[in-house]
Amino acid sequence: MNVVFVAPFGLAPKGTTRWRVLPLARALAARGHAVRVLVPSWDRPQDAGRAWREGGATVACVPFPARLGRAAWPILLARLLREALRGSPDALHVFKPIGFSGAVAEAMLRLRARARPLIWADADDLEAEWARHRPAWQRAAIARQERWVLAHADGVTVASRALGEYVAALRGEAPLYMPNTSALRPANADEIPGRVVWYTRFLDIAPETVADIWAAIVGTIAGTGLRPAPTIAPTLHVIGVGMRGEERAFAEAVRTRRLHDTVTLCGYLEGDALTNEVGAACVAIFPFADTPINRYKCPARLADLAALGVPVVAHAVGECASYVVHGETGALVAPGDTHGFADAVAQLLRDADRRRAMRTAARSRFAARFAPGVLAARLEQAYTAALAARGNP
Repeated sequence: MNVVFVAPFGLAPKGTTRWRVLPLARALAARGHAVRVLVPSWDRPQDAGRAWREGGATVACVPFPARLGRAAWPILLARLLREALRGSPDALHVFKPIGFSGAVAEAMLRLRARARPLIWADADDLEAEWARHRPAWQRAAIARQERWVLAHADGVTVASRALGEYVAALRGEAPLYMPNTSALRPANADEIPGRVVWYTRFLDIAPETVADIWAAIVGTIAGTGLRPAPTIAPTLHVIGVGMRGEERAFAEAVRTRRLHDTVTLCGYLEGDALTNEVGAACVAIFPFADTPINRYKCPARLADLAALGVPVVAHAVGECASYVVHGETGALVAPGDTHGFADAVAQLLRDADRRRAMRTAARSRFAARFAPGVLAARLEQAYTAALAARGNP
């Protein structure tokens, strides 16, 4: 099968291309399919023109005259369309039904030509919710494009069950559930006693709320009798950067609570640096506000944590329950229950045997349900069925 993926934007620091597009492309290629990934690097113009092999897939950052700024965007769209049709693909899968990838899908679908490839669209967020702070005309344009592409595509994949319900209402049929995966492999790093990791983009919850949670964790552990042992004093390593300097707000919130000596801001990490840092943690925390955006999204960082086998304490919101099984791979806590969250972390920090069992369970569950090969096989089956229904198996 000849498949083209169209990514929504560049490779970093946003997550969709890294967490959804590339792992699936590599896994489909490993199953014997020809896979090309087209990246519209409008947000990373320095990558325009780059091309490389990613596993067995080909990745190309479509070139465009970046010096022209936004005036070059129509040129970029035209080149994306041309590249997407090159080689007569069987299936064209766009990731995010808005922006450049959404425009590629809409242009192809409006052609109404039988010779065109299957057009699939992937939704990993409710984009209209993300646009709520934009000017009214932008919100309306994004909402229209999102609804139209999801309603008219030949097939739809979704990252969360809440998105599945939304798309089913639009289309009158259930989409294909495709949660986020991870290409990370467990590190050989030993646990560092007391080490807790918060792996975040600072978009899921207010920094001050997390500072309150961390203060409760430190206070709870101090009250358990663990604090006198200096090797078990809790430390929080924060991995990630905010889009608007949220990490600075968190650092200030921690400082005002006089906990700055217990927190290390690691910044944006990837590859071995990421796996080693996360792998050394006894517990990961995943505080997650109960908001419309969070209910619809699929936290890709939870896929990474599951792949690495780190026990996770998370708020029971949206897809968190898909990756964290309470009592088996971590703990789920009701949003707003700060003391319950702190208690769950403290219990795991003082029970090495339980953490060890959770690590094994998390890795096994990831391999069975969320591994790239598992999801690629599901997608391959859906493509094959759609092509057969169309009359060109």
